[in-house]
Amino acid sequence: MTDIFDDLATFYDIRDMQLVIRRRGGYVLKGQLANETVYVKLSDNKTPFDKEVELLKAFDESGGITPQLITSNMFNNWYVRLIREIPGVTLDKVLPNASGLERNEIISSTGCLLAEFQKQLNPEKISQMAFWQKNCGSQVDLPLWGDYLKSLLFKWIGRIKFNEHDYQLGLDKAVQSVIHETKQIQEPKTMSILHCDFVGRNILISSDMKATGLLDFEAIHIGDPESPPLS
Repeated sequence: MTDIFDDLATFYDIRDMQLVIRRRGGYVLKGQLANETVYVKLSDNKTPFDKEVELLKAFDESGGITPQLITSNMFNNWYVRLIREIPGVTLDKVLPNASGLERNEIISSTGCLLAEFQKQLNPEKISQMAFWQKNCGSQVDLPLWGDYLKSLLFKWIGRIKFNEHDYQLGLDKAVQSVIHETKQIQEPKTMSILHCDFVGRNILISSDMKATGLLDFEAIHIGDPESPPLS
């Protein structure tokens, strides 16, 4: 991969490019472009690439708490996104050394950040986006919530392989209970984007201990964050 990284650095004119993380199906690299820090994300799968590119472009139009997409293309069979850095340190690195008061500030501002993010795109905009509609197997004009939910549910359940111990624990019955409860979920009153990977490595904290930005949008789905829990 070193040769590809070098070729990428040359193609984009990025200096001091270094590997940040390797994960299944891709890489994240960091370097300097002119006078700013940028991240280069590589994926071998077109689906998360298309999803994140569409979302980042939409977020850029509304402004705010998400990184800006500089460009995206295909390079040597890799799907590449070049993204501007958002100032801040990830929550998982800040929280262990924070005082009690600082932790309260972080937790409070993180909740506000999540609420702000969920309102970043209005329902009409979301209804026109392709990333969630593809989960239904076809393009549609309006949210077909039941089809969307069913496709996600059976996608994940289809990955479960029960063994004898699982049956002894009754996990198969637990899954059937989830399926039953899911049928009771109502159409959402309002359509929002849900980050679904809201963990420390994806939340940025400023020097004054406030949550200021979010990263990584490949896990995003749609839904109603204000829906009451199932009984």
